[in-house]
Amino acid sequence: MKIFFLVLSLIMMAMFFGFAANASAFEITMTDTVGFVGDQTRVTVFIDDAADVLSADITITFDPGILVPADVELTDSTANFLVAHSITWGAVSLAAAGSMPLSAGGGPLFSVVFDINENADVSETILILSRAVVYDADYQAHDALIPGTSGIITLINDQFIAGDINGDGVVNLADAVSVLQTLSSLESTIVANFPAIKNDGKIALEDAVFILQKITGMREETNGN
Repeated sequence: MKIFFLVLSLIMMAMFFGFAANASAFEITMTDTVGFVGDQTRVTVFIDDAADVLSADITITFDPGILVPADVELTDSTANFLVAHSITWGAVSLAAAGSMPLSAGGGPLFSVVFDINENADVSETILILSRAVVYDADYQAHDALIPGTSGIITLINDQFIAGDINGDGVVNLADAVSVLQTLSSLESTIVANFPAIKNDGKIALEDAVFILQKITGMREETNGN
């Protein structure tokens, strides 16, 4: 808690010197991701261009009946930042500040780790970015919030069929096609069971190979990995 107030104090100083916010200089977004019920998942916060960013003040709201914030992880770009978070009912506020501004270029600022309620009985839950303010090296505040910015966590029960990408209860050629369409940036029919093979939040050509092997009998039909 002391660290949070220290970081918050640095941000308040930046606000004092640069109160007027520029709404177009920076944009903060969140990723969609997947997570297994009863396990943890990570939601990554991105910035479109981090040039001269010295500190940030971000708030994410969520369904407290499904998610509980567990940790905040820094990225390579913010590894030298001091960061702290404060949790209230249904919201996590992040305060981050560095001694030197960030370099130019877009990328991840940090990831918020959430515990997923083991009794969650919905297929997805939505997080809302309700506040996003960054401060540059001149202590000028910039409103980086894009109205309506949200992230979706697709929830997967651990009793899934590995390879059942479209969630219809069977592994067949349609699942392999969905993988290939995704890799080709074409429209796909992937739903709640994506990714139902490695549980790593990513999809790759090896997933299509895995499915084809199951279809041809080269792999046994088993639940899980």
